[in-house]
Amino acid sequence: MTALPKDPTPPRLSVSLLAPTDQLERASTLELLLSVRNRFQLAFAAYASERCWPTPAFEVELLESEDSDWGYSAHLSGELARGDLKPGKLLAIGEPEGLDSLLGLETLDPFMGLPAKWIAVTQRQRARGMAFTALGGSLFDESTLVVAHTLQALGDRWAESFGLPQVVDWLSVVSPHHRELFDSTFRQNQGLFLEILKGLVDDDLWLPPPAHYLELFAAKLTLASDDPWMLSELIRAEVLPRNLPRYRDARGTLWAVEWRADPEQEEDCSARLMLRLGHALERIPPHDGTPLLLTDLPSRRSLGRALRHAFPGLPVLSWDELEMSTQLSVVAVVDARLEFDPSPWPGQLYEVTF
Repeated sequence: MTALPKDPTPPRLSVSLLAPTDQLERASTLELLLSVRNRFQLAFAAYASERCWPTPAFEVELLESEDSDWGYSAHLSGELARGDLKPGKLLAIGEPEGLDSLLGLETLDPFMGLPAKWIAVTQRQRARGMAFTALGGSLFDESTLVVAHTLQALGDRWAESFGLPQVVDWLSVVSPHHRELFDSTFRQNQGLFLEILKGLVDDDLWLPPPAHYLELFAAKLTLASDDPWMLSELIRAEVLPRNLPRYRDARGTLWAVEWRADPEQEEDCSARLMLRLGHALERIPPHDGTPLLLTDLPSRRSLGRALRHAFPGLPVLSWDELEMSTQLSVVAVVDARLEFDPSPWPGQLYEVTF
């Protein structure tokens, strides 16, 4: 397969390790730099492989710290994450009862701002055999902390971390039998291909393998080549069913809140409706599935974009996208036309059939 030329622009995701001036040339510092790079490669490859997403391009650099302290920062169209480092120490994050059993410097974890401790590496084995681990505590060395925090902060912005060169790399694994399809379909529609792919990743939809996705894009392109919105919806309709098992609980039931507001009207995304939605989601009983938000097809896309940052990880689906004979429990309804809060609508159990 003929590869497209690589993009000469720098990677969108950049990570900086900050070290005091007198530590920049030390072997241990350079070893840390290499460790962080390797862990990023492994973590991104594993995360992207599970979801069949393009892997981000990134760079890790070593910079002089302005305040002579150790630290790190990650940038993606602005600062993404920042934290402190303590070379030779581990960051212990867990319940207060577990942390009390460890000796160390009290701090706050960079993920949620909860209490944590920097402890000596020599306490690793001790921590694993104490209440700290039994209570779900976690230990992070320097490189693992940088990678874990960046990956957590990247979250729903994964689509921003890759561009056309990374999509080309993603497609490079397809067999030689797809060369003609690659040339006739992808090369002629690179912008549209990238836009739709990013939209699916933005919606946190796991994709089919690259070869299957290329075939899917080509097949739907013949049906809606003049209508990008329809093309996107046709592809999404094929991709979504493979994601529904991720949302179901162990009994095969989907748990959802229904949204009957119109997101195109300014009042529908007001703080009051956001509060209603938050309360409605809290009414979903504990289960091992993923809560959903259901709405009508015309509203789904704009509503998903409007809620993406306020409710990260909340799948927004339309009723039309549910499979036949789906067991669905609708716990609450958020309706902009109602004046009282919380919603009076009772929970209902549906079996969706067509």
